[in-house]
Amino acid sequence: MIQLTISLIFAYLYPAMQRANQASGRPIRKESDKGAIVFMDSRFNDKRGWISEWVRNEIKIYPDRKNVIATLFKKFWH
Repeated sequence: MIQLTISLIFAYLYPAMQRANQASGRPIRKESDKGAIVFMDSRFNDKRGWISEWVRNEIKIYPDRKNVIATLFKKFWH
């Protein structure tokens, strides 16, 4: 059972988190860039230690309620 869990982590979870880390760096290339990175899955919160430190230091968790994301983005872009 333990071997299966370790295999699943290295086969699925680790590559997925690696891709998420790579993708999170794409919208922001220099200090003057403005972008938003949205992880919309509780697994990112569960595995927060696997997210790049520069992203982890800026993470804000918002409630899962209607229009929360839309409201945040409206404020962000204006």
